[in-house]
Amino acid sequence: MPKGTKKERALAKAERAGRSDDENAAYDALAAQVNAHAEAGHSFDPDARWGYRTKTFDNKTNACFGYQLIAFTRVGAVGQEAREPLLTDRVVVVPANASMSGPSIGVLDRMAAGGRPIAEVVVDRGFPT
Repeated sequence: MPKGTKKERALAKAERAGRSDDENAAYDALAAQVNAHAEAGHSFDPDARWGYRTKTFDNKTNACFGYQLIAFTRVGAVGQEAREPLLTDRVVVVPANASMSGPSIGVLDRMAAGGRPIAEVVVDRGFPT
């Protein structure tokens, strides 16, 4: 039985039909290399790692491969009207098995040293304490 859902297989077939024979041959060769690495337990990306994430209905495992993204967003004080857009200020990407604490503290230190006073830090439940 082919891998993927019926919808995924139909999408892959449509994508393949839209490519030339040479493009499909190159795609197949790359896919074979990627599959060989995956079967051997390796990745083309030497920095990606297996890590933990919360199991959900869609994601039936708590294992994930790749990276964690840590985003720093400015938030105004409670009751204070925002004077500037509250946008993502900094982003840090670490391997999935890396601690988020060290890189996050480093960013906070650099922000404070750069003249951005930090009064409070708010994190979500997935952030280690």
